[in-house]
Formats: sequence, C-alpha cells, structure tokens
Amino acid sequence: MDGFAVNVRCMDDRAQVSVRGELDIATAPTLSNCLERLCAEGCTRVVVDLEELAFIDSSGLNLLVRAYKQAQAEGGRLVIDRPSAHIRRVLEICGLWTLLTITEESSSHRASEP
Repeated sequence: MDGFAVNVRCMDDRAQVSVRGELDIATAPTLSNCLERLCAEGCTRVVVDLEELAFIDSSGLNLLVRAYKQAQAEGGRLVIDRPSAHIRRVLEICGLWTLLTITEESSSHRASEP
C-alpha cells in the first residue's frame, strides 16, 4: 500500500469517500477538509469506505467521531463502510463500533442506499 489517498465519488446529495493508507495526525486534516467540503456542498449522506485503510491513530478516530456527530447535528448521515479486520478491532477496542454507523456493504449497494 503506497501513500495516503482520499477519493470522492458524488451523486446528488450523496458521496462515497474512499480512504487508503494511514489515517494519522499528518493525514487527518486532508480527510477532515474533504468531509467539511462535502458538507458545505450539501451532501447529506456520506459513506467513508475504509477497506484500504491500513492504520488509524487517535487523530483519525477523533476525526471520524467529530464528522459523524456533525453530520447528525445537521440532519445528515455519515456511515463508516468496510473497515478491515485490523481497523474493525481498533473501533471495537475504543468503543466506537457501537457509537458509529458501520456497515460492510459491497460497492454495488453503497451508491444507491438511501
């Protein structure tokens, strides 16, 4: 896995954000800026695909919680999708597995989900 990358695919008021690499104190601002921009553009349904995320630190976890709460406060929805087994375990240990909305959908269902 080479470097950190965020790829966004938008459809109307929905967006799929795929994150690859390591989400840490150095890269979290990139994802944060992306999610803030989507919110400002009126996206009310954001799916953050973590299938290719190799590592997450407390900065990344904090970012996901803040983005999730902001989406809820604004009447939107942020979903964490397809975390790897390692990332899933981190989310479980931190107690975020039950706080965040986490799915394990296939890519064919995510774009059309309400």
